[in-house]
Formats: sequence, C-alpha cells, structure tokens
Amino acid sequence: MRREVYGEESGVTKRNVIISSFVAVAIAVVAIANMGTARFTVIVLDEQTRRPIEDVDVIGCFANHYLRWEDASEEIVHHKHTDRNGRCAFWGKTNCGETGVRVRRYPGYYDSEILRIPYTNTDCVVRQPIWKPDNVVVTLMLQRVEHPIPLFVKVARLKVDSNKITDNQGRFAYDLLESAWLPPFGNGKHADIDFSCLPREQLEDGKNFNHTAPRYRNSIRVEFTGEDNGICVMPTTSATLKIRTAPQEGYKQSVTIWRQLSSGLNAEEGYDVGRNYCFRIRTRRNEEGKIIESYYGKIYGDIEVRQKYDGDIPSIVGVKFLYYLNPNSLDRNLEYKTGSNLNPVKPNPADGHFKP
Repeated sequence: MRREVYGEESGVTKRNVIISSFVAVAIAVVAIANMGTARFTVIVLDEQTRRPIEDVDVIGCFANHYLRWEDASEEIVHHKHTDRNGRCAFWGKTNCGETGVRVRRYPGYYDSEILRIPYTNTDCVVRQPIWKPDNVVVTLMLQRVEHPIPLFVKVARLKVDSNKITDNQGRFAYDLLESAWLPPFGNGKHADIDFSCLPREQLEDGKNFNHTAPRYRNSIRVEFTGEDNGICVMPTTSATLKIRTAPQEGYKQSVTIWRQLSSGLNAEEGYDVGRNYCFRIRTRRNEEGKIIESYYGKIYGDIEVRQKYDGDIPSIVGVKFLYYLNPNSLDRNLEYKTGSNLNPVKPNPADGHFKP
C-alpha cells in the first residue's frame, strides 16, 4: 500500500514538475521575446486647461543603431491614438538607440517638440538589452494656436577678422529694426545692441595627457542701449512655442556671454541652445512717465560667441543669434505665424525652419 501511495504521489509530483517546467519555459520565452523592448505610456493634455485631449495621433519612435533583430530597422515608428483620458501606450524594440514621442498636425494646436524617454539598459553589445525603468508615464502638453501674427525674423551673424574688431576697440553694434550691423561692419543707423569684448582672462594652464597649454576665457557684454530697454531670460520649456507674449517688466540692461578652455583643454561655453530671451527696444515715455513707444522681440537659442583659432588661444570674431521682432509699437504679442516672415531677404536654408 505504501508503495502504491508513494507511486501516486510520485506521479503527481512528476506532473507538477513537468507543468512547472513548461511554465518556466514559457516565462523564459516571453522574457527573451521582451528583451530590448521599451514601454511607455503617453498622456496628452491641453497646456492651458490641463484637460486630456481625445483622439490625438501620437508618434512613437524606437531607434536601433545595431540591427540584431530580423525585423529591426534604424527607426521603428508607431502611431497610436489617445483615448478619452488622453492616454495611449507604446512598446517597441530598441537597442542602444533613443526612444521618443511627439504630436504633429493636430488641428488648433502647435506641434509638440520631440520628448526623449529616459531609459538605461544593461548590455547593448553582447546581449539583448533590458530597458529600465519599465512602463514610464510621460506627459505631452499641447499649445493652442491663439493669435499668430507676422513677425520680422532673422539670423544675425557677424564673423570678421579679429583685427577689425580690435581696431574698433573691441566693439560692434546691431540695429534690430534695420537688421544691420553698424559701421564699420554694416550700414545700420541705431545701436539697439552694443557688444563689447571684455579683456581676456588668463586662467591657470590646462593639461591633456602630456600636452600643456594656456587657458583663457573670452567674454562679451551684450548691452541693450537706452533707458528702460533691456533683455530678460525666459523660462526653459520643451514646447514648440517657447514664448507667446513678452513680459511688461523684468528687463535688465545687459547679459554676458563667454567661451573658454577647461582644465582638460576642452572647449566650454556659456551658450545654451535651450536658453531663450525677450527684449525691449526704442522705449519712450511721456511727461507723466507712461511708455508711449517701445518694440518687443524674442531670441531663440541663446547668443553665440564666434571665435577664430590662431594657436592655442582664439580671438573673438563676432556673434550669432536668431531673433523675432514685432514691428508694431507697444504690441507684446510674439506668437509667430509660420511662413509669414516680414524679412524681405530670403532665409538661408541652413537656418532651418523658424518656430512659432
């Protein structure tokens, strides 16, 4: 009897082991199939009301730099539509690439910027990567199109021989309304912005392996001339329309931009492509102190110091910046109507597409 009972128990045990083995194999197969899969959920909201937006076509991209999978491509693109709660879920294969999401051409709203999904992986060269954290939830805020208007848009560039700037006492100026540099670099008439090269700062020598070289810091003071005129840094945002309206107050006379060498002899600079400004120029007040004339604009993507290397220490040869200007006095609206640039000069294709 004991052997029969033992035999029955043994049979049950064997069946359990077999079932457990099948389950383990199934789990392993699923786990292997899911290796390299990034998952995330997107919530799309109206930026102004914070309410979810239904039936939005959301684009998810999964980049692949090493094509290990048979069905892999350099970029796998999925389209999903949001539900009544403004949500949709994405999953896709990606290996050592970037994963991102965006919205384009939704009626009544501006396109969103590409939102990168922050994943890390285990081993992207030898084994299939495992992406963490899993099931990230991200939010896309869509901005409404409200009152876009034509603006004057231009990329202002100055790049000359360094001795020309030195001969001009390290100064150069720009006329924003005429979109021209002042003499001797152009035919502008009114100095809205005065650029002054500050004395080069000599820093302690830097070293990169066996190479030792002098370090420096080149700086330029960017000053908006005239009383009540000035510039202000605007909050950093990932939205397409980064600045809709210029503020009434908060402008300061100047900012300083710079470039230098680090202790490891690598180039460093204060330039930040995510930094944006508003500015006010040509301000006049009446006898009662009320502003009766002023012009407002914005600068997208900071102001860049341009240098030319001659040995280890370069010299300043100019600056570069992209600005939008509302030509209507006292109008602080800076919502640019794409394709309605008031600049009569055709934009350089290298400047790319001007944003709202």
